[in-house]
Amino acid sequence: MPDFESACRLVVATLAAILDTPTALLDEQSGQWRVVSTNGAVPAGDVLARLAHRVRAMPPDPSRRVVETRAGAAAWTCLLLQESGAPNRLLLIAGGWTLSHPLLQECAVRLTAAMTRFRPAHLLDRRTAAACRLPRRLARAIEPAQMHQIIVDACATAVSAQKGSLALYDAERRSLSVVATHGYPAVLVRHMRVRPGEGIIGTVFRTARGLRVDDIRRIPGAPPPRLRYRTRSFMSVPLTGTGPILGVISVSDPGGAERFSRQDFRVLRTMAGVARLGLDRAKALEQAGASAHAAAVDPLTGLFNRRYFLTRLDEEVERARRQATPLTVVVLDVDDFKQLNDRLGHLVGDGVLRVVGEVLRRSVRLFDV
Repeated sequence: MPDFESACRLVVATLAAILDTPTALLDEQSGQWRVVSTNGAVPAGDVLARLAHRVRAMPPDPSRRVVETRAGAAAWTCLLLQESGAPNRLLLIAGGWTLSHPLLQECAVRLTAAMTRFRPAHLLDRRTAAACRLPRRLARAIEPAQMHQIIVDACATAVSAQKGSLALYDAERRSLSVVATHGYPAVLVRHMRVRPGEGIIGTVFRTARGLRVDDIRRIPGAPPPRLRYRTRSFMSVPLTGTGPILGVISVSDPGGAERFSRQDFRVLRTMAGVARLGLDRAKALEQAGASAHAAAVDPLTGLFNRRYFLTRLDEEVERARRQATPLTVVVLDVDDFKQLNDRLGHLVGDGVLRVVGEVLRRSVRLFDV
């Protein structure tokens, strides 16, 4: 099977030979039109892009596949090669072909169906790269906020979404909150709290089922689209795994298209699975660190406990033997501590131990222990 660029060249060359007229094929990427292939004496790329923008600005009509327009004095016939969720593509044929509209209409339908089998190489590369980079970037992330931003940026990039958000569930508040955004300031939604079952995010979280919607207005009870969104299409998928659902990833405004495709939905679900593994790993490391800290630190004074002392003592004894250097152990005793406990109670005794612990911490350099 030929790649996308080769398929475009073949279509343009064949049609130009049949009609004996200059032909060009353009596709839209992030709002910008690019010339994929040409045959014959066609205008410069910026002229073709203006033609494409003019056709793109016409009122949408699903039944219309052939449009006539002009570039100065020259007439051009445009075939719209697009279906729901696919990139915008135009086949430009020099001249006015009014009498051939029925034939060209059928040609546009067949070409659209055939070309949906091909993905531009840059699109495949972007998606593959995003999926491969995400685990490595998550492994290097230190702070939770950094990890959250990496996830939402990677998911939006993988499906060419101009906007995205990551909402995580807070068990204490029993609600979801947006912790990271892509394409708009997080401060706009940081105050929002979404209960499970409320709205789109809450519904996806409660049902554990993703959504791919071409037009948000078709969802009963959905809020009207905000002005910051270019299209009405969106996707939301839950962060599912072996345990409870952690949250929901949502993306909107597909770049270069009006709707997200089924392939976009599959990619987003895959990315959500990778993100879930990364969040689970971070949580496991946090719990392991907390357990290690609890095992080595006295919770009352914040000082290292006997277990840590004995481990370090063995290490220091071995080092003193290897280097033939003296080793000193300092033992401190709080005078009359038992009497203080008996007379004033254990709460006062605990307070004394905290003060002693603070004095010792300030008297020892961090790297000494």
